[in-house]
Amino acid sequence: MSSLTDEDFEYSFGSLFITLPKATYSLGRWTEQHNSQGFSLAPGIIQISTLTQFGSANLTVYVQQYEKQERFERVIEMPFEVPTTQIEIGSIERVRDPVIVGVEPGHYRVVVAQSLLGEDEIGAGREEIEIFLEKVDVPLCKSRILVCDAALNPPEVLLET
Repeated sequence: MSSLTDEDFEYSFGSLFITLPKATYSLGRWTEQHNSQGFSLAPGIIQISTLTQFGSANLTVYVQQYEKQERFERVIEMPFEVPTTQIEIGSIERVRDPVIVGVEPGHYRVVVAQSLLGEDEIGAGREEIEIFLEKVDVPLCKSRILVCDAALNPPEVLLET
């Protein structure tokens, strides 16, 4: 089991990104449907909605299979193809300083598990976010919401873009 931790991962605009190196992401792609399901996908990019609009997280990234844990309020599973040996975890606050994770090229099942630890008087959140990168032989066909919190209102068929 390989893991990496950043105890003060700052985020804003209600999201974080899981990307291939040098990927360019834009908040303009985010629609109301993405907001209601908590994520968006594009080649080389996963955008995840955080539980608050801005704040910091105790972020841990594991290169291993996800095992269900009751403490998480939101858990989303998505496919991700990785042709390189690195994945970056970033946010608007961390564009120049992403968390870099070494991986083998291949198909991955990415699971993002989130819990709100607290919120201050101006609405800045403190989250626990764990990201699991599981290399799989057969790529996932679609994303799934494994644990749905009250802030999500996903459509029956998730938008895979």
